Amino acid sequence: GPRRHALAAVADVNGARGASPEGGASLVFDTLERQPRHAERVTRWWYDEWGHESAELTFEALLERTRRELRGVLPVTVLAFDGADPGGPPLGVAELKAHELLHRYPERTPWLGGVYVDAPHRGRGIAGALVREVERIAREAGFRRLHLNTEAPDGGLYARLGWQPGERIEAHGLATLLMTRTLEP
Repeated sequence: GPRRHALAAVADVNGARGASPEGGASLVFDTLERQPRHAERVTRWWYDEWGHESAELTFEALLERTRRELRGVLPVTVLAFDGADPGGPPLGVAELKAHELLHRYPERTPWLGGVYVDAPHRGRGIAGALVREVERIAREAGFRRLHLNTEAPDGGLYARLGWQPGERIEAHGLATLLMTRTLEP
C-alpha cells in the first residue's frame, strides 16, 4: 500500500533541489529524520504558532512527540534549507502526516500540515515550495489525494496552489477550511 512506499519516496528527498522560489535562491530539502538536530527549532516554531490551540500542550510534550514520531514512516517532516547554505539552519518546514482531526475524519489520509516558514524568510515562495515537495512525496508514495485544514478563510496559499476548498468547520476553537488536492500520477 501507499504507506509502505512512503519511505522509498522520502529517500529521494535527501538533497533534493526545489524550484527557485521568488528571489532566485534555490532551496534544498531534507527530512527531520535525517536532520534530528533541528527538532527543537521546528517544535518551537510549531508551538509558538499553534500551541495556544491546546491549553494542555506544553512545549516539552510537543518536543517529545516530535522526537518520538521521527521513528515512524509517517509523518515525514520536510525541511527547506538555503541552497547556498545547506548545512545552515532550516528556513521552513512542512509535514506529510497520516491523520489530522482523526476523531472527525478517520478515513481521510494523508494530510499536509505544520507548514511554517521562519519570519525573516517569508514572502520568498518557500512555503509554496515546501507544499509542492510534500505533494511530490505523497504522490510518489502512491497516495492519490491529500488533505489539509487551514485558518485562511479563502484557502490563501493553498488555493493559489490549486487545492480545492471543502467544508468549513470549527477546529480547536477556530473557524477553518478543509481542502483537498488530487495528486496526478
